[in-house]
Amino acid sequence: MSIKHFKIALHLLNTNVNLIKNSGTQISDDLIKKAENYLKIKFPKTYKQFLLRFGYISLGGCEIYGIIDEDFINSGVPDAIWFSFENHKNFGVPPYIIQIYSVGEGTTYCLDTSQMNEEGECPVVAWPLGGYEETAVLEVVAEDFGKFFLDMVQRQIEYKKGKGLAK
Repeated sequence: MSIKHFKIALHLLNTNVNLIKNSGTQISDDLIKKAENYLKIKFPKTYKQFLLRFGYISLGGCEIYGIIDEDFINSGVPDAIWFSFENHKNFGVPPYIIQIYSVGEGTTYCLDTSQMNEEGECPVVAWPLGGYEETAVLEVVAEDFGKFFLDMVQRQIEYKKGKGLAK
């Protein structure tokens, strides 16, 4: 269902164009492969589709990290490659955890690439605030990136509607 969720999110974005505050540029397959090699992991299929389409995206107050450009060393947020690598190196976050969204109080939502399924998808989990220690069980916030992306888009639409800003 992941790709279906992702496509629904794209449709919602196309019908609510004022939702996108900022986004990167489309990222090439070659740059995605460089990022995967740099982190020594494989991205889930729907996250690759997200990168190919947006690079990264800001939806109102929601910023989903991705790839800015090929300079993974001298970068910053919203570069998921730089952010994840820095946290792997400096705080002991396991290398299979790819941080894609900051909740704001220190918790981050992450791709747990150690749990890749047969469809090439993995869950989005919450990496807890306060201790970059490996936790036995991480809270699953979405079954895969496609569902996570759809949930974030729907939340932003509901927020805008509540403020009278969306259709």
